[in-house]
Amino acid sequence: MEKTELKRPYQVPIAWVRGEGQGRVFYSSLGHRDDVWQSDDFQEHLAGGIGWALGNLEAEATPNPERQADEAELARKAYESSR
Repeated sequence: MEKTELKRPYQVPIAWVRGEGQGRVFYSSLGHRDDVWQSDDFQEHLAGGIGWALGNLEAEATPNPERQADEAELARKAYESSR
C-alpha cells in the first residue's frame, strides 16, 4: 500500500470477531512475515482470538456500527487533511 496513492478514505480491519449461528468466527489479517509470528504480542493475539472462538474466553463481540461510522469519519478527515 505504501507504493500506491490512497484513492479514498477507508479503513482496513486487521482483526475482528463475530458470532455465526451457534459458532464463533475470529479473523486476523496479521502474520504475513516470519518475524510477526515470533512476536509475543502476536502470539497473545492469536491465543486470545482462538480461545474466544473455542468458547474458552468471553469478550464483547456486539456489532458496533456507530463506532465504525465514527472511525470512517476520522479516516475521511485524516485523508482530507493530508491532501
